[in-house]
Amino acid sequence: MGVDVQVITRTLTVDELPERQKFRLNLILDLSNQGLSNKQISNHLNDRGIRTPRDKIYSQKLVWATLKKARLREERINDTTIVFGIPCFYERQRVRR
Repeated sequence: MGVDVQVITRTLTVDELPERQKFRLNLILDLSNQGLSNKQISNHLNDRGIRTPRDKIYSQKLVWATLKKARLREERINDTTIVFGIPCFYERQRVRR
């Protein structure tokens, strides 16, 4: 007896982010989830001396782009569907050696 299984995903691999980048991203996501605006988040980061990966200061637009990319990445990672077919009997095929 067998079942056809179809896995549909947009994720071929999950790239691991460097620790410093994960820290900044998690901080930005946490502040956004707390209800802070993009301008307030950029001010928070800049006041604490937290710089971008390219050693620049954060702007409102950069925070917005970071949040958008993070949400799209999360959506892509979680976009997996598994479809199970109807169970059926298969004929066993002999393999010649």
